[in-house]
Amino acid sequence: MSITADLIRCSPPGAAVNTALAQRLPRMSEPPKPLPLKLKARIYALRHRMGRATAFGYLAYLCAFAAPTPEGRDVWANIALDMMIKSSLPAGQIARHLPRLAPGALDEAGLKSATLDRWRHFWAERSAGS
Repeated sequence: MSITADLIRCSPPGAAVNTALAQRLPRMSEPPKPLPLKLKARIYALRHRMGRATAFGYLAYLCAFAAPTPEGRDVWANIALDMMIKSSLPAGQIARHLPRLAPGALDEAGLKSATLDRWRHFWAERSAGS
């Protein structure tokens, strides 16, 4: 959906909407996913019988640590976390699938503090629920 459509949809009915600047905003999209990583993730997901969210989370994990910039790593690590939140796997299995984002390895992952905090909160909640 376009930004213009989002602005119109979010505005109260009958309210004036200024969309003049919407065309100048950068297009938001998902970061690129290299084909070799997509293939590796697909094969891994099939071998481990992962659901869709977990499989995409694994792809995001691979992309995070292949990202050419720290910002890219952080974006992909957040996407991986969003998908793992949707996953039904227990904490131990997730940690085995994503070893560089496992609780003991987080400090060396090179992520921003907000992302680290999100992952720590996830591990604490997921481990408590297991």
